[in-house]
Amino acid sequence: MKSQTDEFSKESTFEIQSGPVNEGIHLNLPVFEGPMDLLLYLIRRDEVDIFDIPISRIADEYLKSLHLMEENHLEIGGEFLVLAATLLSIKARMLLPRPELEEGEAYEDDPRRDLIERILEYKAFKESAQLFKQLEEEQSNRFSLGSTKLPEVSEVDHALQDVNLYDLLSAFKLAMDRLKGDWNSYQIAMPPQTVSQRMDYLRDRLMERPRISFSALVKEIKTRLIVILTFLAILELIRLGEIGLKGVVENDFLLVSKTAK
Repeated sequence: MKSQTDEFSKESTFEIQSGPVNEGIHLNLPVFEGPMDLLLYLIRRDEVDIFDIPISRIADEYLKSLHLMEENHLEIGGEFLVLAATLLSIKARMLLPRPELEEGEAYEDDPRRDLIERILEYKAFKESAQLFKQLEEEQSNRFSLGSTKLPEVSEVDHALQDVNLYDLLSAFKLAMDRLKGDWNSYQIAMPPQTVSQRMDYLRDRLMERPRISFSALVKEIKTRLIVILTFLAILELIRLGEIGLKGVVENDFLLVSKTAK
């Protein structure tokens, strides 16, 4: 099974020339789908904790990337410049003097908060698309040579039943919209939970009941952050082959355990 890191490393690249022709220097740069794709790439490359982004360094790296793209006559859309302005604004706000906190206290107005949500939400969408592509490839490989139909598989064996990428993302967006603007106070550098912890939580829930609806799960959640972490945990459990999804109604689906006895 491919790891999450392996999936993220599959950036498309193209060869460009850097510097004068006679220098013969070539660079392979990733092809980015948009500014958030570039930002996520820099975070992964530098092994940065999304919840504790060194905004000054990442902003500088982002601007260097734009400069390199510009030097090589690559078109930079307006959305790239908007994110650049956002990063510089956050960088400036982070430099402002702040009152000292007592041990255990957290700043409620961390300038990075909205950016972190945007990065995590983009990551969820990107991982969903990658996962569905992977599952489609695996399903196509089920065809035997010359066969015209897929071999029969049980509900438990099938990763996706009556669920497409649009269904999955629609359910996720609905859950996010329900809690729009509802970020509870927490220390960004120390998030309340991790994806790994949400995976364990889902495993425990599926031990109690081998089928759970996504809508029932997110109904219990009070913050957008935990919705995102839960969604990422679901994707990872699918990738690991521990659960499957079954469509039931619009904007909802069942998580089906593959390991429950």
